[in-house]
Amino acid sequence: MAWAAGQSGDHARRDELYRQAAAALGSVRAYVDLITVLGNLGGSAQQNREIFAAQAAWLVVKVQAPVDKSIEVLALLFNLVPQGDPLEPLLAAAATIIVATRVGNHPQREKLFEAAAKLLSIAASNAGIQSQEAAQQWFAENRLSDADHVFQRLLALLEQLIGDRWIFDRAPLQ
Repeated sequence: MAWAAGQSGDHARRDELYRQAAAALGSVRAYVDLITVLGNLGGSAQQNREIFAAQAAWLVVKVQAPVDKSIEVLALLFNLVPQGDPLEPLLAAAATIIVATRVGNHPQREKLFEAAAKLLSIAASNAGIQSQEAAQQWFAENRLSDADHVFQRLLALLEQLIGDRWIFDRAPLQ
């Protein structure tokens, strides 16, 4: 219904229906579907797009979401935050780690690796990195290959960004 409302041009109704769907999905702990709805809100809402995308990204870290959906959500938020934001390298590193650990024999394996690598390249460029040597040093200094560090820091920054604007009860996942 939210999609149809959006197609008819009723964006306020679309956003409200997506919010209602997100609340319902969160209450029944249908987290993978909730990621989709929050990603839709992050991609199309008239306000607070980054808040919805951040909640979807938070869920991607907390649950075993499909790898393609995970990369899509992380890339969405990456594109919504300001250039050079501290979230950029963490989102890119999380995408890289998720692809490396979850991709398996996914039919879009190469495409997913490329998408994650592109995010990392953009984050490095936005950080002023211009050489391969500098990129390696930046990567090491920021511990971007350390999954525990990346995910802990990413979750902390996402929670800071979202503040008290959660659309679902996250308590069962903490």
